[in-house]
Amino acid sequence: MKKLLRIALISATSLGLVLAGAPGAAAATTSFDVTRVSAPDIVVKDGNCQRTTVTMAHSKRGIGTWSVETDVRRAGSLKTSAFYYSGGNTRTNRVLICPSIDGLGRYTLGPSDVDAFAKNWRDRDVIRTDRTAGSFYVRAHSKGSVSSSRSGGRVTLNVSAQRYSTNAYAYRNYSPKATVQVQTASGWRTVSTVSLVNGRANVVLNQKSSRTYRVVVPATNTTTGFTRTVTR
Repeated sequence: MKKLLRIALISATSLGLVLAGAPGAAAATTSFDVTRVSAPDIVVKDGNCQRTTVTMAHSKRGIGTWSVETDVRRAGSLKTSAFYYSGGNTRTNRVLICPSIDGLGRYTLGPSDVDAFAKNWRDRDVIRTDRTAGSFYVRAHSKGSVSSSRSGGRVTLNVSAQRYSTNAYAYRNYSPKATVQVQTASGWRTVSTVSLVNGRANVVLNQKSSRTYRVVVPATNTTTGFTRTVTR
C-alpha cells in the first residue's frame, strides 16, 4: 500500500511542477540524503527475540516534514523495517529480530524510502529511494574451555566447545577449527591448528618447561569466537 501511495505522490508532485512551470533549477533548492545506516551486532544466547537499535544519519536542505523507511534484510529477504520521521524519532528506531525465525548471519540495512516535503510550496519535494547501505551480524554465542595435563616433557591440552542452537534452543557441541598458541617474549606464536570433532580435541605438545598457552576460535558470520588460556 505504501508503494502505491508513493507512486501517486510522485505523479502528483510531477504534475504540480508542470502546471506551475517550475524551472529546472528548483530541484537544487531541496535535498534529503541518508548518509549512514548502522546497527550493533546481536549475540544469541537463548530463544528470545531481541531488539536492536538501527541508527540513521541524514542531511537535508529546504525540507519541512519528512519520513524514512529503511529495509532490514537477510540474504535478500525483507525481515523488518526501521521507521524515522521529522516529528519524532529522527535518528534511531528499535527493530525486533527473532533469530530462530529470521536466521543467523549478516543482515543488511537499506535501501530506504524517502518522503521529504519542501518548506516552500514552489520547491520540489524529495520522494525517492536512497541506496545508502549498512550491515550488522546476528551470531549464535559460543563458549569453550581448555584444560591441561603434563607427563614428563609432554603437555596435553583438552579443548571443548559449544554454541547455542536456535533449532534446539540449547547449547550443543560445536566443532570449529582452533588455533593453539604459546606465549613468548615477543608475543603469541602459533604451534598447532586443530579441528574439533563432536566439540572436542586433544593437542599434544613437546614442552619440558612451564608455558602459557591459549586456544583461539575465531568468529564466523553466524557464530561468535572465544579465547581460552591455560598455563602448564
